Amino acid sequence: MNMSVSNGRNRTIEYTSLKATTLEESVLKDILEEIGETENEKVECLKTLREKLKGLQDIECCMDEGFLLKFLRVSKFDCEKAFDRIKKYYLMQEKMVSLLKNASVPISTIRNMKYTFALPYRAEDNSAVTIARMGVIDYSKISFESRSFLDVLSTEHLLNNPITQMCGITTVFDFTDFKFSSVLAVNPKTAYDYMHTVQVYVHPNNDNWKSLHSCIPPEILPEDLGGYLPQTQLIDLLEHVETFEKDYLEQSRKQWNYGTIDEMPEDIVIIQSNGTSCKSNESGERVSRAARHRKSETQIRPMAIGNKRRLLESGSECEGNSDQNYSKKFQKRRRRVELLTSSSDTDDATDQRRLDRVLKAEAVGKDLRGQADGSSRKTNKNLVNDVKQHIQRFPQFESHYTRNHNPGRKHLNPEQNCGKLSLLHMDNVRERCLRFEDTEIDKASLQTIQKEIGESPQSRTKCLRELREKLMEVKDIDPCLEEAFLLAFLRVAKFDVAKAFQRVINYYTQA
Repeated sequence: MNMSVSNGRNRTIEYTSLKATTLEESVLKDILEEIGETENEKVECLKTLREKLKGLQDIECCMDEGFLLKFLRVSKFDCEKAFDRIKKYYLMQEKMVSLLKNASVPISTIRNMKYTFALPYRAEDNSAVTIARMGVIDYSKISFESRSFLDVLSTEHLLNNPITQMCGITTVFDFTDFKFSSVLAVNPKTAYDYMHTVQVYVHPNNDNWKSLHSCIPPEILPEDLGGYLPQTQLIDLLEHVETFEKDYLEQSRKQWNYGTIDEMPEDIVIIQSNGTSCKSNESGERVSRAARHRKSETQIRPMAIGNKRRLLESGSECEGNSDQNYSKKFQKRRRRVELLTSSSDTDDATDQRRLDRVLKAEAVGKDLRGQADGSSRKTNKNLVNDVKQHIQRFPQFESHYTRNHNPGRKHLNPEQNCGKLSLLHMDNVRERCLRFEDTEIDKASLQTIQKEIGESPQSRTKCLRELREKLMEVKDIDPCLEEAFLLAFLRVAKFDVAKAFQRVINYYTQA
């Protein structure tokens, strides 16, 4: 279905409505051809995908056609990619429990925020277009997790449309009035996960909207983005967020019945209509939302299974085949629990062992922050020794406390510790594309690196001598003159003695 849109220049251009669920036959034919969807291909891929999903031992996946088509269409009917996406989807459902546990915000706060909108018309490629006004979000009133959950709700709502499933979603991020303090609300790991997407798919626009209008026509953009649409015509995606949440949670309950999560509590409250943080159950008892969510797989699953066992034994379940079907489902869940609570290397068992190691760690490297690559969970001893030797090279901390009470104490920046230094050292090794157990790299790569930084036997000897001479003239500090220590500054300065000297001085003064 097409709709006419006035562009403000006495011209009318037709664009597809966001609410449309069908397209013109010629347009739809091109889209189906691009994603590889035909009637025969759809039937064959659905059959293949169902067979692959039945082979999963720890997940009972939803086999509904509408559910599977979402993954096949975005994967262009590549069954392998769709299969991987479904597995990641169920993994996300597991992680969503912890997200829901922390996502609670009054509905009044959400409605007053008004930061995400959808355009009433689709782009030329028929993708849905949304606008996220990042400068409007006040992270003192809403957490990053809560905002992420709202994004999930709005995205799920848009993906219910088959055209959006086939053509995707285009998002415009408007950073007008964005405050640097808002960056602090972003989890570092989340920022790292977004890095690839930002580099590949995000197109900055700072040329008076010319780049933006080359991607999205101004006829369907609002006036503050150089377009012709009044702000009143934009669709506020948070206006009906309560309905979105209800639909999403109902859909999730159905899917979680298929998946590895035992049960979703009936009294989950994510968006608070009255501003409270808990909800009454049937007995009238006030129950904290966080208490209704699991703390770990090994704690909640046996309890849930035990409750179901008692229900079956007491005969409170429906009679007939429902008992038998539920008994089969119970047996599968029990096997899942046995796997999780066993010593096998499952995700939850691994998480529990990680937590134990962190709590019991007494020295650097015993917790998972200092683990080496590979299957071994033990930290490389050479790595630990390197970090400790690096700390020992620090100058003595000349303060009243250490001079009178602990003269042998070495200075270490209070913001650093052995664990953090190990982490920084490992990050540096990863950036150099080295493994922790490797001590050398191939000759060709080494020559390329040395040429780039200007290192040769002659320049190394000359620069080390000059740098030592300059440092010996400094009276306020007693710097380390070892070759390995000085080479670290020379290499980062590309063997510029003046820059390396200044870096060494900054190193001691800032420490």
